Amino acid sequence: MTANSGFRTMSQKELLIELAKSDSTAARASLLKKLVREFIEQTEISTSETEIESFSFIVLKFIEDLSFQDQIWLASRLCRTNRITQQLLERLLEINHEIKEALVEFSPVLNEKRLRALAFGTHEKTLEALARRSHLPEPVTERLIRTGHRIVVLTLLNNMDSSFSESAVLGVLLMANVEEPVLGAIANRALNDKQFRATLAGLMNTGCPLISADLRAALQRNDLNSLRAFATEKTYPVSFEFEGRILSFQEAHVLSSDEDLSFDALLLALFEQKKMMAAIWLISRRACLPEKTVENVLRSPAESAVVNLMKSTGISAKTFQTFLNERGQWLKRRPKFYYMELQKFRNTPQALAS
Repeated sequence: MTANSGFRTMSQKELLIELAKSDSTAARASLLKKLVREFIEQTEISTSETEIESFSFIVLKFIEDLSFQDQIWLASRLCRTNRITQQLLERLLEINHEIKEALVEFSPVLNEKRLRALAFGTHEKTLEALARRSHLPEPVTERLIRTGHRIVVLTLLNNMDSSFSESAVLGVLLMANVEEPVLGAIANRALNDKQFRATLAGLMNTGCPLISADLRAALQRNDLNSLRAFATEKTYPVSFEFEGRILSFQEAHVLSSDEDLSFDALLLALFEQKKMMAAIWLISRRACLPEKTVENVLRSPAESAVVNLMKSTGISAKTFQTFLNERGQWLKRRPKFYYMELQKFRNTPQALAS
């Protein structure tokens, strides 16, 4: 393959030539990241199969020159594009579990055969990411239900883009007899999905023994709302809108770490969208603390600990002020010393808070 094969823009060809000439690993990593940005963000012209193959070949050739963090960055930039080959995607799936989740959830390169193979995996987070995927084929849904993981089944039921065959509905009904949260999620799905509800009604009319007495009574009374209380709130972060883009939280975490996105701006967007649990997820990764620890600190009355934790993330006073407002609503109480907390935040050196 020649240095400029498959690439039409001059800047891409120049980057490719520099890549071929460079002896420095750091320089090659920087050049490769520039090439990735330009190729993926190139929207004004269509991309040919030859270009996709050439781009993927180059990335595969130099991916080992990247640091682990840069490999994660690379996967996060490529997880939503169809401008890569299956071979490159398979290599990206090997990097680590967290970025694998984003690839499994979003990559348009994954075909049904590969999705079914992934559904036979044993890592629950990967299965949960698969359950969040849009337009999930029925055979994949059926396989995920057979894993028996409650959180995976709840995610599937909450994913209105997933398709449920009659076999899949029977599978969740079986779980609902011993898992009240699944029963609640079934009721919620039936209220929002006419086809799912029709399948339930058809099974009930045939005397299906898997339909519990409570669900049967609720369907007959047309009162599924009474069962929704059993549904547990799903707090695992999925995605949010930022500057016109829909980002998964894996992408946001990776890109903010690499300064492609401002962590402060991301956190502000989460607070403004009232996604406190999602913000906790992102803060925990920034502060290298367990999510439960971060949540406990933010729920505690120890305002100094709250100020120090938030200061250690490097956010601005504006974002902290928005956080105080959202925290008050989240905990259903107003901060006692709102102005004092804000002043303490402004006056606390970040080094002392870290």
